[in-house]
Amino acid sequence: MDATFWHERWQTNQIGFHKSEVNPLLLRHASRLSLNKGQTVFVPLCGKTKDLVWWRDQGLKVTGVELSPIACDDFFREEKITYTKSHHHYQSESIDLYQQDIFTFKAPQGFDFIYDRAATIALPESMRPGYIEKIKSLMGPATKLLLLTIEYPQDKVPGPPFSVSEAEIRKAFSGMQIELLEAKSGPLDNPRFQNLEVSEKVFLISPLG
Repeated sequence: MDATFWHERWQTNQIGFHKSEVNPLLLRHASRLSLNKGQTVFVPLCGKTKDLVWWRDQGLKVTGVELSPIACDDFFREEKITYTKSHHHYQSESIDLYQQDIFTFKAPQGFDFIYDRAATIALPESMRPGYIEKIKSLMGPATKLLLLTIEYPQDKVPGPPFSVSEAEIRKAFSGMQIELLEAKSGPLDNPRFQNLEVSEKVFLISPLG
């Protein structure tokens, strides 16, 4: 899976992964994050998610990285947010989007929070170790990572989204504090998963200190 796959998805509007509302799991567990105005949050592979606006409305400075220029353009147009653009950097008062590959992204600052709603599960197993190392490199001594995953029999349905086990997450972030905030099972809001039991999990991960 390479960049072409995702560019084609956006070009042909095959974006079933995009949701028209704020993620209910984020709303349910936001109180565990102890958010304060002026803090910063990083959202990798953000697409045009409305979660970006939710973070902004909590008083945070939001930074997102997204491969597709279509997604970046659509986000600011649909949310009616004024912005300037320079060298693949979309900049507004409280939300900055960088239109580039996450693997080559160089953060302009540290972050108080990282929110992975659908980034880890968007990547096949072969790409996840490199991605997770990238995310860990962006975590400072007090950064909190809110990570959402799904688990299902991978042989039943081809990804994305891919199945990512709790064991994989605990191994990848070994040496950090890992708290499982929620685990629930049931059908996923996706036609391809209608007859499949899927486990959704929410992790809060932070460096030990």
